[in-house]
Formats: sequence, structure tokens, C-alpha cells
Amino acid sequence: LSMEELQRLHDKKIITPQGNDEVYLHFARQQLMSGNMNTLHHLANLLNRDAPDLPLTQQINSWFSGSMRPIKIGVLLPLTGRYAHFGQEALNGIRLAISTQQSPIQLYIEDTHQKQIQTAYQQLQAEQVDWIIGPLLSKQTAALAPILSSTTPVLSLSMDNSLAATSPALFIHNLAPATQARALATYAFSQGIRRIAVVHGTSSSEEREANAFIETFAALGGDIADDVMLDSAGIDHRHTLNQLREESDDETLLHTLMVDRALFMPDQPFDIHLPVNMDALYLAMNGKHVSELAGQLAYVDIRHIPLLGSNRWMDGHLLDDRGRNLSTARFIQSEQQSSNLLQRFHEVWGEGKPGKLLMVAYDSAQIAMLVGSRLGLQGEKAMEALHDHEGFPSESGHVHFNNQGFGEKIFPIYRIQRGTIVPAQ
Repeated sequence: LSMEELQRLHDKKIITPQGNDEVYLHFARQQLMSGNMNTLHHLANLLNRDAPDLPLTQQINSWFSGSMRPIKIGVLLPLTGRYAHFGQEALNGIRLAISTQQSPIQLYIEDTHQKQIQTAYQQLQAEQVDWIIGPLLSKQTAALAPILSSTTPVLSLSMDNSLAATSPALFIHNLAPATQARALATYAFSQGIRRIAVVHGTSSSEEREANAFIETFAALGGDIADDVMLDSAGIDHRHTLNQLREESDDETLLHTLMVDRALFMPDQPFDIHLPVNMDALYLAMNGKHVSELAGQLAYVDIRHIPLLGSNRWMDGHLLDDRGRNLSTARFIQSEQQSSNLLQRFHEVWGEGKPGKLLMVAYDSAQIAMLVGSRLGLQGEKAMEALHDHEGFPSESGHVHFNNQGFGEKIFPIYRIQRGTIVPAQ
């Protein structure tokens, strides 16, 4: 949403400060996250003109006029050794975020490959840092959880979402396929999908993604029609997919039809063919397998239902057949086509695209600077702000930290149109 579009909606009274305050607050936070103070000033002027007495206007005025306090951010990342490439990518994201702000931010960096994680954490505590970003590795995050201070929020980039519950000071922020699967389960349920089958490959990562989708969808009240594992080394899965189709049949309807045929029709050499008795399929596999599987699904007459998936599909092979059998697909694409982050990335590194870990680290630093520097919150107050129901608009997908501290994401959804990936309506 641009300022021009927001003002157009505002002037036409499609949105109003009295009835849609969450839209204005969301937009204001987005400008704070991006450091767009001129746009925030424009919004504040608009509200001061049309709704000067509202708490919304007072809130945005305070955000705009408030001075940014200096904060110290500690970093726990592996910068040497086996995982150095990942640690450096995350550090690049943090540094890129800091370069967008004018407030004095001090970084204190600890290499978690060179030191024991507890020692590195204690060193940051001795420096009296206000925030910590990291660790990256799940085993280090788990080891750190029991000794975390109640006054220093830790934004871990671990892929293990369950660790969020181990300490009130710990917040998990990632783009893991399992995190995306949870978001897609919520999205599917919101679209009226109530019965779904899940298909996944044999890798442990694909299985975790499938299980995360199943757990979330079932908790919402959805029905899992089937959970099918396909051998990733295989090519022709039509027999298994046909079994999936048959096992999803409405048994009550099938029985009724069989009885009717026995009573009213002579024996005929044909089988009863029922419509697909599920609302959608979730495919936890890479784009190459999705592309191959789409044609086989059409062959066994599993068609005209949504196919859902994470950005695991984005391996460069999803459009091998130009998406001929993927017109109903809805999926997440983590690559940003046009954004503030992408522009800044190109200014520093030229061509290429920011990786997923860089984006999450960038967003984590932006959140720390928004809450700690712009809003001036520390310790327990800062942690309360992280749990705010509005969440934080981010480059890697809008994030809301739930009661346990896990960063639930809302992602843009994409589809395929005429052989091209485009945003879904």
C-alpha cells in the first residue's frame, strides 16, 4: 500500500480513521520499519487534518516526533567454521538494516563457532546489550534457553519453532518450510477449504513440513483426507495417486449408488466414478516433483482443486511445462520482486537477490530498531511489544509473535498465469 493509494481510499471514505484504524497503524509501522519518515509525516498531517482528536492520530504523532534512542544489539552467529556462510549472510542482513537508520546503533558480534554459546552470551550480557539476534543453530538456541535473562529479548533464527516455548525471553523468527506450512494451513482454512490431502517426499525436511501443515489444519477444525509419502527417486506415481483418489471417495454416496445400480440397472461393464472428495492438495516437495506430479494428478482425474505449497517449489523447475497443469496452484514465493530491501541490496552488492536468511535477519534487526530505538522500549516492555497482536510488516512476510514467542508469518500468495508466476488475487 503506497501513501498515494492510502490517501485515495481515505479521500473517497472507503477507509476512515474511525472505522479502520488498524489499516493506518499497519501502514505507519511499515514506514517506521523502512525508515520512511517523510511518508510517516505525510500520514500524520493527513490525520491531524481529518481526525485530530483520535488516539490513532496521537499514536502516530508520537511515533513521528519521538527521538530515536541509542541501542546496543548483540549478535550470536557462526562466522567461521562449517556454518560460516550462513552466519555471514545473516550478518549482512543485520548490517544492511542498520545502514537504513540514522539512529546510533552499536553492534556487538560474537562468533559462536569460536566460543561456547553460553560464554558468547555472557560476553554480550557484560556489554549490557539491549537486544540479541541469534543464535542460528537450533542446538545452540536450546542450550541458551535455560540461562536467558528476563530483561534481554533474543530473536533467534533457529529453524526449530518448538524452542520458542522454552523461555519467555526467546523469540523464534524464520522462513522454514514448516513455518510456511502453518501459514498455508491457516490460509487454506480461511478460503473455505475443510478437507485436504497431503503429499510429501521422503526427506525429513519434507516430512516436517507436511506434519506442520497437518497439525495446524487439524487444530483449526479441518479434515485430513490422506497423508501420502512418495518416493522422490520414483517417476511414475499414477498408481499411488489413483489409490489416493479412490480412498478419498465418499463411501456413503458410493454405497447408495451401488445399491441403486443393483436394483434398477442390468449388469453393465462400467465402474462408478465419483467426483474428487477433497477440497485441495498440499504438496510438500520441490518444484521439479510438483511439475511432474501435476500431469499425473490430471491423468488420474484429480483436477480442478487447489494445489498448495511452500517456497520449496521455487527451485527453477516449477514452470518446466509452463504450468500447464498448475492453474489451480497457490504457493509462497520468498523472492522479492520489488522492495526496499531489494533496492538496498543492489546498491551494496549489485546484481543478485537477497537470500532467505539475509531477509529474516534484516527484518529481525528492523524489529529490534523499531521497538528498541524508535519506540524506546526495553526489557519486559519490549517483550510485551513483540507480542502485540498487530505484528510487524516485514520483507520476509508479516510476522506476529504468538504467546509462546514463535513468529507466525503471513505471506503473499502467488499463482501461475499463462506460464508466468503472478500474485494471486
